[in-house]
Amino acid sequence: MNQQAEILEGGTPPRPTLTGAMREEAVRKTIAAHPVLFSDDIDSDAVESGIATLVKELRFHDDGFELAKAVERDWWNVDAEVVEILDGLSETADNILREAVKYWVNEFDVMPVFSPGTRVTWRQNGKQVAGVICVHEIEIYYSQAFYVIREDGRNYPGNGGGGTIVAYELCTAEQVAEA
Repeated sequence: MNQQAEILEGGTPPRPTLTGAMREEAVRKTIAAHPVLFSDDIDSDAVESGIATLVKELRFHDDGFELAKAVERDWWNVDAEVVEILDGLSETADNILREAVKYWVNEFDVMPVFSPGTRVTWRQNGKQVAGVICVHEIEIYYSQAFYVIREDGRNYPGNGGGGTIVAYELCTAEQVAEA
């Protein structure tokens, strides 16, 4: 049984994902922190229209230029400073999602099922991938329910440390073929 099924059977809801409400919170936090986004010639309807556009358009790792082009259509005055501010919007949204995942991990006591050294498989970009769970001491991986996995056939730079970051619930213990 994979961890997703085990987690859900235990009554735990699925891992949080970036919702429209989280995107809106990120947009409103960014706007509140940077009043330069609003000039005197933007009316409140255009502001709300721009907020709705940003909420709709925002995806992880969007750059400010693309987002700025979207709100320019809502009659916002866009300059380099606005582009720079919008560059940080996806990071704000990511931080909000991280807090939601941290809450989920704590509230539902989400724990790793597999120990370091266990061979696991998971789907990545439509392919089945395998590797070995590493020992790691970095708190963020626990608070976000991630394994660090040394993926088969992949070279990691540096001193051999590091690995692929995979959500607990996506991993399944590798089935050993019987001889």
